[in-house]
Order: sequence, then structure tokens, then C-alpha cells
Amino acid sequence: MADCVAGWVYVKVDSRQLSVRGTCTISPNQITRSPISGLDGFHGYQAVFRAPYIEVEVTNRNQFPLTDLAGLTDSTITAELETGEVWVLRNAFQSGDLELSAADGTATVRFEGPEMRRQAP
Repeated sequence: MADCVAGWVYVKVDSRQLSVRGTCTISPNQITRSPISGLDGFHGYQAVFRAPYIEVEVTNRNQFPLTDLAGLTDSTITAELETGEVWVLRNAFQSGDLELSAADGTATVRFEGPEMRRQAP
């Protein structure tokens, strides 16, 4: 029997469910490492702190309009995957610009926060 590795996702903002249209990217790491090299070869790496994020393409609907997401702060974002994993981003804020595509009624929303946790299935 094959394991489920991908499929549906439910994304909620403070328990209100978004209408996920296409993509959902979960980026949990808090540190980014970049190589440092010189003319004489590899020297090591640099570690820089970064904010974990959940980025999702949503359908703009009356039940949860984009205006409710603009400027959101101190929120809990959850992404529940078909695999059984649940990712929780606490104290999150809406990051970047919200741009609505009039052609298909979608927007990409990014939420960032200080820490993300994975709840095992």
C-alpha cells in the first residue's frame, strides 16, 4: 500500500477557513544557511535568522474577503494536510501586498511569524 504524500489542504486563520485555490507553501525553518567561499575554496557558512511562513493562493469570496486579511497581526494560521500533518504558525502577520487577479478571482497571501510547529499525524 502506498503512503499519501500530497493532496488537499485546509488553511485556517484564527479558526476561519480560507478557500485554497491552488498552491500552499509551508516554510518552517527559522535559519537560512548560505555558503561562504573565497578564492582559495570553501570557508564555511553564514547562518541568518528568518521568519517561517505559510503562503497560499486563495479564492476571493464573500465569506472571507481579502479586506479581512489585509494588515492581519497576532493571528494563528494552521495548515492541515491530507497526510495528517498540521502546521501551526502563531503570532503571525500578513506580509507583503495583497493583489487580487480580476481575471480569476485569486490572490496569494503570505503569513509570517516568529515560530512554526508541526504536529505529527
